[in-house]
Amino acid sequence: MNNKYTFWKLLDENTIEIPIIQRDYAQGREEENKIRDKFLDVLYNKIENVHETVNLDFVYGRIIDNKLILLDGQQRLTTLFLLHWYLAIKDETLNDKVIEKLQKFTYETRISSREFCKALSTTQVNLDEINFLPEENQKLSSLIEDKNWFFKSWKKDPTIKSMLIMLDSIHERFKNAKGLFDNLICDKEDKQPITFDYLPLNDFNLSDELYIKMNARGKPLTHFENFKSNFVELLEPEMASKLDNEWTDLFWSFKGDTNKDGYYYIDDKFLNFFTNLTVNLGIISNALVEKKDLKEIDIIDVYQKIFGGENNENLINLVKVLDVLSDLKNKKNIPIPYFENFIEKKDISYWDRAKFHILVTYLLTNKNNIDFESDKYKDWERVTKNIIDNYNIDKLEKFQDTLKLISTMSEHIDNLYEYLSSEEFLSSEKLNRGHRSLEFQQQEEQLKARLIIENNDWKEVIINSELQTRNSYLDGHIGFLIEIAGNNIEKFKQYFEKFNREFKEDKEKFLFQRALLAKGDYLVGEISEWKNRTFCSFNAESQRAKDDNWKQVFHYKRDILKSLLEDDKSLIEIIDGFTDENDWRYGFIKYHEVLKYCKQYQIRMQSEKDILLLSKERTSGLHAEYYTYTLYLETKEKFPTMQAEYKDQSSIELIKYISLDNDNVKITYDNYDDVWQYEIESNGKYEYFKDKNELIQGLYIQEK
Repeated sequence: MNNKYTFWKLLDENTIEIPIIQRDYAQGREEENKIRDKFLDVLYNKIENVHETVNLDFVYGRIIDNKLILLDGQQRLTTLFLLHWYLAIKDETLNDKVIEKLQKFTYETRISSREFCKALSTTQVNLDEINFLPEENQKLSSLIEDKNWFFKSWKKDPTIKSMLIMLDSIHERFKNAKGLFDNLICDKEDKQPITFDYLPLNDFNLSDELYIKMNARGKPLTHFENFKSNFVELLEPEMASKLDNEWTDLFWSFKGDTNKDGYYYIDDKFLNFFTNLTVNLGIISNALVEKKDLKEIDIIDVYQKIFGGENNENLINLVKVLDVLSDLKNKKNIPIPYFENFIEKKDISYWDRAKFHILVTYLLTNKNNIDFESDKYKDWERVTKNIIDNYNIDKLEKFQDTLKLISTMSEHIDNLYEYLSSEEFLSSEKLNRGHRSLEFQQQEEQLKARLIIENNDWKEVIINSELQTRNSYLDGHIGFLIEIAGNNIEKFKQYFEKFNREFKEDKEKFLFQRALLAKGDYLVGEISEWKNRTFCSFNAESQRAKDDNWKQVFHYKRDILKSLLEDDKSLIEIIDGFTDENDWRYGFIKYHEVLKYCKQYQIRMQSEKDILLLSKERTSGLHAEYYTYTLYLETKEKFPTMQAEYKDQSSIELIKYISLDNDNVKITYDNYDDVWQYEIESNGKYEYFKDKNELIQGLYIQEK
C-alpha cells in the first residue's frame, strides 16, 4: 500500500473535515512569523524546483460517512488548502473543477470557519487590485475583507484571522511567481513537490484514548510540526519514523494531568526536549557560539549548524539518547532522573540543564549497560551533582564551562576516582582560586577522591555525610570540615556530627550565630562607614546567597569555627560563658533581641564604638544605635516597671536614643567621646557618664 499522498490526491479520494475536537488554525498567528516564513520558503523552493520534494510527515484520520475526519495534520493541510487556492487564483486556473475540489476541504470547529473556506474557494479575487508601491503596500487580507461576501463578524474567528495572516505571507512569498499551480498539483510521483504520508485509521480499531492522544497537541502543533518537517530531512527513514512512534510514546508517558481544555500538549514537551538538548550539544561541540539568553534561541534557527555537516556527531548522540530513553521508559518502565524538569519548559535554569547533562553523558557512555542503582552511576551522579549544586552558574560562560567539565569527566567514568585525584582533572596551579570558582568545588572533589583511594573507609563516611546535607545549606559541600579536621577521619566524624546538629536557622534565639561570635569576630564584610557586615543568613535559595554568607566563614574564618567545634559545651553554655562587657561583641552575644532587630542579619560598623543595627539592608530604613539599644534591653530587663521606649530612625543624621517618661528623659551615646548623655528635657539639664554601669546605677536610684 502506497501511503505517500499530495493534498490534491487526498481531495480526489475524500472530503477532508477538521472536526470540532481540533483547535483553531495556528500557523497564521502573528507571533509565528519566523516559523511561518521558513515553512513557506521550503514550500516555495520545492514547488519552483520540480526535481526536489519535501515530505511533511504523517497525516492521520478516520473515514466516517465518506469524510476524512482529520486527527493529525490540521495545520499543514490548512496551509496547503490556502496555498492551492492562492496559486490557482494567481495562475487564473480557479475553474469549476478546481473549485469543486477545494470545496471538499471544510472546518467543523466553527460555522464561521466553515463558511469562510466555502466562500473563499468559490470566489475570484483580482490580485491586480493590490498596489505594491512602497507607500501603498496593501495586503491581500485587506482586499478580501473589503469584499461584499466577507462578514465583519468573521474577524473575530481566530481560525479565519490566522488564515488571512497566512494568505498575506503566502502572497508576499509567491507574488512574483508564475505557473506554479501546475507544479503543485503534478501527479507524477517523481515530480510531486509536497507530499505527506497518509494513514487511514479505520482498520486499527482505535480507542477513544488514542483518538484524544493523537489530538493532544492542539494549539502548540505548529511549532513542532514545522520543526519536524525540517529536521526529518537529516534523519534516515528508519530514524524518521521514530518521531511519530517510539519517541512520541516516550513523551506521552510523561503527559501528566490534562490541561483545563482536556489536551495534553505532548508536542510541547517533545519540542522543549529537542530545544534544550540541542542547545547543550551545541555548546559542548562549540557549534553554538551565541551569547544571547538561551531562552531566546529558536531551534529552527540553529538545528542545521548543530546537527549538520561536521557536527553530525551531535545528531548521532541525539538519536542515541532518544533511543536509550525510549527503551528505558517504554520497554523497561525505569524511572529516568532529571527528565521531567528538562522537558517541562524551554526556559529552565542552568542547573536543570546541567543536571540533565549528567544523565546524557552517562547514557552515551553506558548505553548498553544502564543501571541507575549501580555504584558506578551513584558515584558519577554524586560527584557531578556536588559540582553543579555548589557553583553559582548565573552566566552563559559559566554554564558552558560546567557542561564541558562534565563531558570531559564522562570520558573517565569507569575510573572516576583515579581521574578526579589526578593533575589532569585539576592541576596544582589551579588550586585555591576562591570559593566562587568552578575550580574550588573541583578541588573539594579531588580531595575526597584522594582520601577514598588512600582509605576506602572514607567512601561510606563521605557519602553518608553528603546525604545528610542534601537539599540543605551545604548540599554535599563538606570539604571545609574535612580540611578543618586535618583529613583525619575520626576527627571529621566528630566535627560533622556537632556541626550538623548545631548549624540550623533559629529566628528567635540565634544560638549558632551568638555562640560562634563568642569564639571570635566571624562576621562577613568590611568595617566601613558605607558597607554592611552580616551575621550570615541561612538563605539557601540561591548559590550567590550562600557564597555571600556562611561559605565565606567556612573557608576564610575556619579557626573560629574550629574553636566552636572543639568546644564540648553546648551553644547556650558558650554564650553564657562570655563575660567581657568591654568587648564590642558582648551585647550581640548576651541579647538575642539585638539580632532579632537586624531582620536581614546586617549591621553597619564603622568602628567598634560606632555600630548601627539595620532593620533592612540600608540606613534609609529604620535603624538603631547598637550601644543604646543594648542598654535599652538591659534597662527593660532590670527595671521592668520603668516606662522605656527606643527611638530608632530612618536617617543617619537623626539621633537614636532611649526615651524615658514620655520623652522627658533622653539617653544617647556619643561614640566619638565614648560618653553617655543623660538629658532631662523639662529643665534642659545634661549629665554625662563615662561608665555605663554608673548610668545604670543612676537609673536604679531614679526607679526607687
